[in-house]
Amino acid sequence: MTNERPLRVLVADDNPDSADSLAILMRMSGHEAQTAHDGEEAMRIAVSGWPDIAVLDIDMPVLSGYDIAKAVRAKAQRTALIALTGWTRDVERDKARAAGFDTFLTKPVDFDQLDSLLDGLKDRPRGEELRNAEPLAANG
Repeated sequence: MTNERPLRVLVADDNPDSADSLAILMRMSGHEAQTAHDGEEAMRIAVSGWPDIAVLDIDMPVLSGYDIAKAVRAKAQRTALIALTGWTRDVERDKARAAGFDTFLTKPVDFDQLDSLLDGLKDRPRGEELRNAEPLAANG
């Protein structure tokens, strides 16, 4: 990556292997990455303002990805939020939209799809909308 600002990516998943593997891929793509293996740790990092983008597992114990997304949005942060889950039901997408997520990915993560989302963020000024993301579509 030349002349491009590396993104600061938070990867939060209570499965350490999943979080660590995705963080390694982020670093290999030239980004900075931090991992969190529980909701409390993820919340601390997410609301700090550090990440440009947060990839949050929805179903973490104590604090869920939904809880973290709501807190980030309550602080009016423009961190791009990506919901990550094994659940594919429409109700999960609806909950993610209501919590403030920008987009929704299902496990296992298609890294090319995620990398495309990151490409949409590389040159944006901090706080600008997420580009190249497929927004959470309304049912119907």
